[in-house]
Amino acid sequence: MAGLGRPELLSSGCVPPAGSCCYSGKLSIMDDSPGTARTRRGDEATHTPPAVVVDYDPHWREDFDMLRSCLHPLVADVALSIEHVGSTAVPGLAAKPIIDVDVVVADEHASRAAVHALASGGWTPEGDLGIPGRQALQARPDLPYHHLYVVIDGSQPHLDHVLLREHLRCHPAAAAEYGALKKRIAPLLRTDRQAYLEAKSELVQRLLAAERARQQPHHL
Repeated sequence: MAGLGRPELLSSGCVPPAGSCCYSGKLSIMDDSPGTARTRRGDEATHTPPAVVVDYDPHWREDFDMLRSCLHPLVADVALSIEHVGSTAVPGLAAKPIIDVDVVVADEHASRAAVHALASGGWTPEGDLGIPGRQALQARPDLPYHHLYVVIDGSQPHLDHVLLREHLRCHPAAAAEYGALKKRIAPLLRTDRQAYLEAKSELVQRLLAAERARQQPHHL
């Protein structure tokens, strides 16, 4: 039977786990001023994500807990874990105010079951968006703005999410470099999101390679 209480895969222990809490309230539309990180919704009508990089907000952890409390009852029977990934999962790191969430499942059968359960809860399935091993679901506009994925345990998308998170949590210099880059290229979010992704791809791949090397067993 799947159990949602297991530790996050490959967790380094750099950040202690926090408990869940329930979400019940309205959230304000985001202010684009540089110092504002606490705003969380994009355009509700078009599901347009926030187009700004802001300083770290410690409330992002609470936002994840809110989302987890909504997701847990829907996927408790099929999911192995619900994980906070992406830049908002790294304390101190500048990020787009978007909570990235992975619902981790064992296999394709469980993935289909999880997507079906989440659809019944109001999330809209979007397919794999060209990345095998994951299923994306459109954010519910009544919740903190988020990217929701169902990922197969140990798949490339899952490992990439977790390895990057762990490397940034445990290497402040790398996190500072990544945050500074994102702030420099943030204007692209308003004009060309693909260019934004491409502009940080080289650094992301370098950080992933460093974390894979760090986690390889050392042989004498």
